[in-house]
Amino acid sequence: MNEEIDIEVYQGQPIASYSLWDLGIIYKSLVEAEKKREEASKHHKFDKKNNKKAMDFPPPNPNFLKLKNAIELEIRKKQS
Repeated sequence: MNEEIDIEVYQGQPIASYSLWDLGIIYKSLVEAEKKREEASKHHKFDKKNNKKAMDFPPPNPNFLKLKNAIELEIRKKQS
């Protein structure tokens, strides 16, 4: 079930319809989510050096990264 999302839309609205302020808030929340993911990847249950039963950490969702990049591009457009 590898479903593509429309990266031009966030929560049902076109990215271009959001104000620069709102895009900044959305972008900040996406960056925070990445930081939390990075922190979670360091949990002992994913540490293969010290835990033989360690699980593989799942790869990042490519749609998340596309959405983050699309929002960043829209912010740059609105700033110029």
